[in-house]
Amino acid sequence: MNKWSAALCWSLILFLSACYLSQDNPLPEGKPGALFTEAAKTVSVKLAVEGIGKPENAQTLSPEETISPAVDSAKLTLTPGGENEPISGPCDQVKFVKDITIPDDMELAPGEKFTKTWRLQNAGSCSWTIGYMLYFESGDSMGAPASLELTSETIQPGNTVDVSVDMIAPQEPGAYQGNWKIRNVKGDGFGVGPYSKAFWVKINVVEESE
Repeated sequence: MNKWSAALCWSLILFLSACYLSQDNPLPEGKPGALFTEAAKTVSVKLAVEGIGKPENAQTLSPEETISPAVDSAKLTLTPGGENEPISGPCDQVKFVKDITIPDDMELAPGEKFTKTWRLQNAGSCSWTIGYMLYFESGDSMGAPASLELTSETIQPGNTVDVSVDMIAPQEPGAYQGNWKIRNVKGDGFGVGPYSKAFWVKINVVEESE
């Protein structure tokens, strides 16, 4: 009686165990120990998701390689700070604009008085102020003073000024030319363009026909 009861109990236990394993916890792929392997994988993935662990193939980044959001590089173009630097160039320079009176080779009578007027532009980086002088540089002075005040006002760089000199045509017929420049407050002369050329007055003296 005891042997039969024990055998019946073991049979019942094995039957119930088989039913439990087949219905609720089937072993993956029928491999021994698969249930424990799947459980281990589940725990590993859960830990990686929660930041406690990491997947086997995860890449470790150094502090210098920390991932940052992608940024459009064109929007990060930097410009130098501060004000723009002044444009480099000569302090004093003249640009000839035009003759206001007495164009080149104009015919004048001997001894005729006239006023020569140039329109000049301040092409340098320094202002022309009181103390800047217009002066006779070479050629024929034609009765003009050796120098005279250029302006009674300040001529800023880029601005123009009309400069006039009273002259007298020579008595003898012929071609005459007087060359003029400007002198700054330091006494340094300068003229037109980078080579500091003079601007001039050029006339032809002719005898009056009878």
